[in-house]
Amino acid sequence: MILKETQNRRSEKKEDIMLKQKKKIASVIALSLIVSLALAGCGTDTNQGKQTDVSPSQTAQVKGQQNEQPVELTFYIANSPVKDMDRIMGVANKIIKEKINATLKLVVTDWSAYPQKVNLMISSGEPFDLAFTGSFGELNYFQIASKGAFKDITSLLDKYAPTTKSRVPENIWQGVKVNG
Repeated sequence: MILKETQNRRSEKKEDIMLKQKKKIASVIALSLIVSLALAGCGTDTNQGKQTDVSPSQTAQVKGQQNEQPVELTFYIANSPVKDMDRIMGVANKIIKEKINATLKLVVTDWSAYPQKVNLMISSGEPFDLAFTGSFGELNYFQIASKGAFKDITSLLDKYAPTTKSRVPENIWQGVKVNG
């Protein structure tokens, strides 16, 4: 009897560990997707020198974007200080502005203070566009998302990132859903 209970506990612990690992993987993939969505306009133009067919509505849309005010996206990440960050972001923002009329403000915070900073931002309602989270410790994506702290971008994927969406398996999309 005792042996069966011990085996059952071990089996439950293994299942808990596997579930935690699946959540970590899903969180990392979700983060990768968010970063790729934010930086989608940073790719190189593979149609250089080629003439493409552009409809009048697409031309009007591009002209409309050029008349819009540029958007600054704020992205919080955990990392050690990066050498030449200002120079790197200057070059990156030149490309991002050309492609999507936006700039990226990358806020790098040391790992030791990052969880507290993100949780404080969320609690205080401080606006931000992107932030790294996971399914571990104080950065538990699933707990934070269940409180309504993040915007659901599901409906935006088909419109603005269909290629990115198609590259991520459907079971991963299902794995990062919170409350539907």
